Amino acid sequence: MKARRHGYFPKVFMWRGKSYHVDAVNRCWTVSRRGGKVERYCFEVTCGEQVFQVYQDIRFNTWHVKR
Repeated sequence: MKARRHGYFPKVFMWRGKSYHVDAVNRCWTVSRRGGKVERYCFEVTCGEQVFQVYQDIRFNTWHVKR
């Protein structure tokens, strides 16, 4: 993740050596473990005509992209 909006939403991310600018966050959700502890923050984003799922793994503070 190169930049975030409001410190939370994806704004710019790198994937396979290319920079993607997020035009819209279509939806966001969390993945929680039993007991309510949040494991991931997930976002469906639109970049141009492409849609990606981007998520942050809270345990390791890493970002991942699914197409």
